[in-house]
Amino acid sequence: MAHDRPKELWVLPLAKNAARLLRSAELPESYHSAESDPPPRSPLQAPQLATLVDVFWVLPDARRSQGRRHRVGCVLACAAAAVMAGARTYADLATVAGQFSQGQLRVLRAWRNSKTSRYEAPSEATFWRVLSEVPAQTLDDALGQWPLAHAPKEEAIAVDGKTVRGAGVHLFSAFLHSAQAVVSQQRVPEKTNEITCLPELLEKVPLEGKVVTADALHTQQATARHLVQDRGADYVLVVKDNQQTLRQQCQHRLPQPAFSP
Repeated sequence: MAHDRPKELWVLPLAKNAARLLRSAELPESYHSAESDPPPRSPLQAPQLATLVDVFWVLPDARRSQGRRHRVGCVLACAAAAVMAGARTYADLATVAGQFSQGQLRVLRAWRNSKTSRYEAPSEATFWRVLSEVPAQTLDDALGQWPLAHAPKEEAIAVDGKTVRGAGVHLFSAFLHSAQAVVSQQRVPEKTNEITCLPELLEKVPLEGKVVTADALHTQQATARHLVQDRGADYVLVVKDNQQTLRQQCQHRLPQPAFSP
């Protein structure tokens, strides 16, 4: 099979009505238990995969060089593409990576087997070894750069925090409005809050000429000053009744149709 594509496919029916059943819009109910969901498949094309691997290529590799086949940048790019496709386990990562074509694996700079002259995808064990050694914050920082590179220049950035249920961990994230892709994320320390963490969260996010949106917690003079004067951004912040003076000023100075009641 050249290029992973068979030229002909011969099928031997095991039942007399097999062809009719396979042509039908839905199999009979008695066959439902034998059906399985198709494995996740990455929708990314070669140009997108090329920019994805560039993001991870500069990261250091903590593994020993002896016996190492795949570069860490390739493994992390394959893992990121698999997660975008819906992979949730190490086995899923290997399944998605195993479906990449030779052209995609070449773009991802996968290991090339000199005996077969074919590129090979990382295995489940390789994904586990690499991902268990890369610090989570390092991975977040690198991965956040990829959607930024593909976002329109006018794309707005939202900041919001959520507490992970059952873990007692409060995560503070910055994400693109339309793509809903996280571009920066960090854990909020117990003795502080989102307000003081905002400059650090957005430190590596290019904000020049962009609009940053946030909830009422961040409607602070220091936050507005940092975004406008220090970072060259604009902002949209929520004003609630607990800031009566500011709310009255907004109602007085802003045109009423443009001011949400």
